[in-house]
Amino acid sequence: MKRVRPRAFTLVELLVAVGVSGLIVGMLLTLVVNLLTGYQRASGALAIEARAGPVLEQLRVDLESMVQRPSDEGLLAASVRENPAGFGWGRSAKPGGGRSRRLDAGEPIGTNRFGKGGVWLRLLTAAPALGEEVAAGVRAVGYRIELRRVTRAPDAPLQYQLYRSEVGTAETYARGYDLDPAEGDYADRNALTVPEEEDLLAAEVVDFGVRLYRRDSPGAGRTRLFPVADGTDGYLAAGQPGVGDPFPTQVEVMLRFLTPEGSRQLEALRAGRIEAGWWEIVDRHSRTVSRLIQVPARFY
Repeated sequence: MKRVRPRAFTLVELLVAVGVSGLIVGMLLTLVVNLLTGYQRASGALAIEARAGPVLEQLRVDLESMVQRPSDEGLLAASVRENPAGFGWGRSAKPGGGRSRRLDAGEPIGTNRFGKGGVWLRLLTAAPALGEEVAAGVRAVGYRIELRRVTRAPDAPLQYQLYRSEVGTAETYARGYDLDPAEGDYADRNALTVPEEEDLLAAEVVDFGVRLYRRDSPGAGRTRLFPVADGTDGYLAAGQPGVGDPFPTQVEVMLRFLTPEGSRQLEALRAGRIEAGWWEIVDRHSRTVSRLIQVPARFY
């Protein structure tokens, strides 16, 4: 009886099989990478939302309890910090001028850039810090970002941080209520102008911005008060007609949080280990959160 030899694969068949297998593996690898990337983005977004929640809530509480009354003093101040100094700003790679300034009212606030140092917001509020049992009373409060080392070690990495500085009720009463940055009651070095470590509200905040609006009647359109198209960097609201600027009825706030990868790349940029644009890194590795806060007309 004639024995039939088993037929072996030809070279062409082997090449086809290897090619098909490689194609399947490549498709599976792409699928896994996309799933992991999507998971990382989703988890990063959730983490930033969790970090932003308490900050936005504190801003809401402070603004809803903002002191408004007839006065010739500046009771609310906001300014774009174009050239911040002190702390670690001398080592910041964040550019100044037009590259960090994009105040387009027609675009969502998350697309705007509020100067090299962000907006410095100051107000008088009757609300304490969240979680603190403090007796009711008016206190001066300020929000601003600074570039500081994460610890007191001289070689500790630098980090952009958002601070909520507060002047106690007794000191606020003693100093006064004028927040004019040039001639007001807090123009010198004090707790409002120099945030302390315990005033830290959130880390990795590379930009902080606000838009102030006013709506004079329920059916009327709203007017943007700050920032304005003429390039004015400051706003000072007083409660007396004809003196200073009017109080807003709406405040839109924005926080830009840096991701861990963005933080690593900015540190490498400062150290000269990579060559890239500061905003190129931040646009790719950050996320903005915002909230529109209604400011009731409460007079104290």
